[in-house]
Amino acid sequence: MNKFFTLAVLGLSSLTLSAAGTDQLTTALIKAQHPEFDYSGKSDSAPEFEDFTIVGESGAEYMFHQAVAGTNQYGDEFWAITWNHYPDPAGYMTSAKSGGYITKIELSVPEKGFSATGYAPEFEFYVSEEPMPARTDTGKGKSITLTHGGNGKYIWNADGHYKYLFLSTAQREVGSIAVSYSDNAPQLQVKTPEISCYAWDGYVPGSDVNISTETPDATLHITSYIDGEEYETATVEQSYTTVQLPGKPGEEVTYVVYATKDGFTDSGEAMETFDLVEPRLSTPSIDGYVGEVYPSYVLVYRCTDNSGNDIEGATIKYNTFYINWDNTELNWTGETMTATLPLTVTVPENVTPGGYFGIEGVASAEGYRDSNELYCSYQVISTNLDVPTVSIPSGSEVKAGERLQIIRPARATAIHYVVNDGEEVTVEEYSAYITLEEDCTIRTWATAEAPFADSEVLTVSYTIEKFGEWADVIYPSDFKEFDSDCNGNFHHTDLSFTREFTGATYNYQGRLWHNSMYDTDVCYITNKNDNFIYTSGTPKSYIKRFKIDCPIEYGACYILFGSEPFGLSSVTDQMTQWDDVPGRIRVGGDNNAEYGWGEWINLAALKDVKGLDVTRVQHFILYRYGQNAQISRVCVEYLNEEEVTGIEDVVSDAENGVVGVYNLSGIRVDGENLAPGIYIRKTNGKSEKFIVR
Repeated sequence: MNKFFTLAVLGLSSLTLSAAGTDQLTTALIKAQHPEFDYSGKSDSAPEFEDFTIVGESGAEYMFHQAVAGTNQYGDEFWAITWNHYPDPAGYMTSAKSGGYITKIELSVPEKGFSATGYAPEFEFYVSEEPMPARTDTGKGKSITLTHGGNGKYIWNADGHYKYLFLSTAQREVGSIAVSYSDNAPQLQVKTPEISCYAWDGYVPGSDVNISTETPDATLHITSYIDGEEYETATVEQSYTTVQLPGKPGEEVTYVVYATKDGFTDSGEAMETFDLVEPRLSTPSIDGYVGEVYPSYVLVYRCTDNSGNDIEGATIKYNTFYINWDNTELNWTGETMTATLPLTVTVPENVTPGGYFGIEGVASAEGYRDSNELYCSYQVISTNLDVPTVSIPSGSEVKAGERLQIIRPARATAIHYVVNDGEEVTVEEYSAYITLEEDCTIRTWATAEAPFADSEVLTVSYTIEKFGEWADVIYPSDFKEFDSDCNGNFHHTDLSFTREFTGATYNYQGRLWHNSMYDTDVCYITNKNDNFIYTSGTPKSYIKRFKIDCPIEYGACYILFGSEPFGLSSVTDQMTQWDDVPGRIRVGGDNNAEYGWGEWINLAALKDVKGLDVTRVQHFILYRYGQNAQISRVCVEYLNEEEVTGIEDVVSDAENGVVGVYNLSGIRVDGENLAPGIYIRKTNGKSEKFIVR
């Protein structure tokens, strides 16, 4: 039988407290002492009173900083502190003079309002032995949060020696606050300590035991027992301490604790018992993180103590395995083996990349319980590196100065590239960057240290966009007024300008904005009816191809082509809501877009768009659909004089029955000396294709 020293539990002192009184802080008391205030308002509309003081039955004085009082919409009398004053928006109520030692605080919200809504918020108080005249003084006190007990009433019994209070909860209606005082310091009992041990896998010798009491500045008296025999006694002059479990596996350790404090009666006695077990052997592990392996990779598993030293005599019973989810015929499980730790495992040469090599087992050692199960699997990778990837698809036409990013593949340590058979460049960063200034072919590959083999060579090529005389490149800055600047904000414009060579007039009715993330000006086309880029006047040629740039991936717009000039009234609801509008194309980052940002729309190749022949159109209007579109550039290339003449000749000759030969661009050629290719023969109003080999 356990033999414990049993401590006497001291109850509350029989000292009779001399009651100083209870103050009922109600609207009626405020009205009685301040009849000059206006109490006619309802709840939030009640007139506010600035600083005023009321005196309670105990003789205590209470100062209200920013408060209202009156009758709410349910007919309850209430008062509340307010919060709407800058720079100190929150009001408060505080003790200006104490009525003695606070023994209890009771609060209730207005009764009819609570019955109607069932709503009762939390209230926050501070209590202290010293005055707290301003919000900055609440650090001297103890924070008390009161939660109602389901009936709109709140009760707090003092657990220390406090004389002053501070109510900080603003904008909440109060029915009554009752503050009870005593002339004598109340005899309070120290809170009974709590004993806890958070050992997650059994109580082992040395586990931390936490002992604490909620009473500040108390003294803990701790007695420990092993198998019922007193082991140790200790006194700790603070409210919290941590001790370690003594004894050996198989023994029973008991703690008996009580707490004391001057001016308080002793706490009750707390007792907890812990059955000691052997420590759990740590699960074998490897140093660092390993997520991938390859044939011949070496794994070393160890069992260590808390200092990181190998546990002597530890062994492991284990087996290795291989899993391939795509080809289960390759799966295998190795023979079960027992080995001394540390254990070295070499990944077999015959494992296939794409599967998983792993190990499972349990470690043992004298004086320990078996370890938790070790189960580790690692993806098997190839030692042949992947090729680098590039940010711009090969074969793209790019703007001069555009930057190409070459991204290093996994496990590579360097990127190598050669531009137009020039010098080899090696970059050991995650990415390499090349500014594209001319047509070029780039060869790139990746390398790493052994055992990884160099990747294959990736070859990509790019052409720099080139614009002839018959191309207009339109920027947002072309629409800006001479003295205007975006400065990061929206600027509205309805300007237009004419390009002399092509004869096209470009108009914009909408907003300009500087996108600071990409440091570029944009035409910010919204869904308003007057946000358009459109052409007017008489261009000298037909549109050959068209491209719209946007600095961001999302957003989208419509481009509508036509033979006649557009205007602000040209776009109808049908043009934004229906898909069968002749000549209309979706462009942008939307899933429904037919062309992406920066992609050429070749009208000569398209020929027909929803029933409109777009090979002989001169005008367009660009307007928004989907998300707002940020247009940074519009490129319009027109047919040059030769291309226009060729088309007109084909039409004229066909109508007059004249025999003629033309290339696929519509340009008439000498039919006697044709290079190999495909041509069109026109005669008597008919046309036919033929091939020259």
